[in-house]
Amino acid sequence: MLLLLILACDRPCTDLDCDGAADLVFAQFHDSPEGGESTVFFGGPDGFTRSLGLPTLGAMGAAVGDLNQDDWPDVVFANTSVGEGSRRLDSVVYWNGPGGLDPAARTLLPTVGAADVTLADLDGDGHLEVIFPNRYDGETYDVDSMIYWGSPDGPDEGDVTLLPTDGASRAATGDLDQDGDVDLVFSQFNLGGGVSVIYWNEGGFDPEQRTELPTALCEGVEVLDADGDGWLDLAFASWCAVSGCGVPSPIYRGGPEGFSEEDRVELDTRGPSDIEARDLNEDGHLDLVLTNGPFEEDVVSQVLWGPDWDREDPLPTEGGAQSGTADLDGDGILDVVFANFYGPAGAAEQSVVYLGDEDGFDADRALHLPTPGGAAAVAVAPGR
Repeated sequence: MLLLLILACDRPCTDLDCDGAADLVFAQFHDSPEGGESTVFFGGPDGFTRSLGLPTLGAMGAAVGDLNQDDWPDVVFANTSVGEGSRRLDSVVYWNGPGGLDPAARTLLPTVGAADVTLADLDGDGHLEVIFPNRYDGETYDVDSMIYWGSPDGPDEGDVTLLPTDGASRAATGDLDQDGDVDLVFSQFNLGGGVSVIYWNEGGFDPEQRTELPTALCEGVEVLDADGDGWLDLAFASWCAVSGCGVPSPIYRGGPEGFSEEDRVELDTRGPSDIEARDLNEDGHLDLVLTNGPFEEDVVSQVLWGPDWDREDPLPTEGGAQSGTADLDGDGILDVVFANFYGPAGAAEQSVVYLGDEDGFDADRALHLPTPGGAAAVAVAPGR
C-alpha cells in the first residue's frame, strides 16, 4: 500500500511523514522463503495508530537517514536469511519523499547474512555511507562486511569496500584517535573466537590498519565518552541465551595511546544483545540502556543511571534484540523502545515502548506494538 502524504514541507523532514511527530521503524525476522514485512509506525496525536508494512527477507537491522539529500529520511533494512536458503541476499533501501514510503520505490544492495545496518558519513563528503556487518554465509563466519559509499543519488552498488570480519554483529563509528577521520568498529559474535575489531580511517580503510579487542559473544557496540576525558571509549554488549551466564560486558577506555586490554572495565550484565548510551534525564551524565536477550521467562532489560551506573530501572522485555531512544510522546522527556525478538514460546509477538517522566521509567508506563519477530528498533524523532 502506498501511504499518501498531503502535507507539503518547505523544510527538511526529520520524521518519516513530516508531520512533526516521532515515528518508529522495526526490522522483523520472518524465517521463511517468502520472507515477510517489517513495520513503520507513524506517530500522531493519538499515538502510533497508523502503520505501513515494507517487504523484507529475514530482516535483522534497520537504519534511517537521508541518503539522496532530498530532505526526506529514507529507510534501510538489513536482510539476513530466508529459511534454509542462501544468506547471500539483497538488503534494501526504501526511498521516502512527498508521496511517502512506497514498497515499489526501493534499491537493492547485495549483502551476505547482514546482521545490522549503520549509516555514517565516513569520508566527510556530506553523503551517508551504508555499512553492513555481515555475520554468516551459511557455512562460515569468516565473511567480509561492506561499506557502500554514498553519492548525491544514494549508495552506489558499484562502489563498495570489503573489510574482513568474523561473525560481525553490529557497527559503530567515531573519531577514536582524534585525527579528524571517522573510524569504524565491528562487534563480532563467533562461537569459535573472541575479538571485535576497529578499522582505522587513514583517508580510507585498509584491511591491515586494524586493532583487535578481546570480547566474548559480542552482539552490540556503542561509542561513548564514558569517563568524560574527551576521548571516545567503546562499550560492548556480551549476549547470552540464558541469564546468569557470567559473561561481563567490557568498556574499553580510549586515549592518546589507543585501546588495550589492560585499560578496560567490566560491567556485570545479564546477557545484553544491545547497549545504548544517552543522557536520558538530562543531568549531564550518560546513562546506559541494556537490552537483555536471554530466551527465558521474566527477563528484564535495564536502564543504568549515570554517572556510576549503580542505580537501575528494570523493564520487562521478551528476548530483547535492540533499543532506540527518543521523545516519542512530545513531553520533552526521552522514552525507550525495545524490539522483542524471541521468547520461551517462540517469536515474540509485541515490542514495547517505555515512556519516561521526571522520575525515570516504570513497567506500568508501557505501550505495546505488534511486531512479530522484532529484531531492531529505530526511533525517528523530529529535529534529530
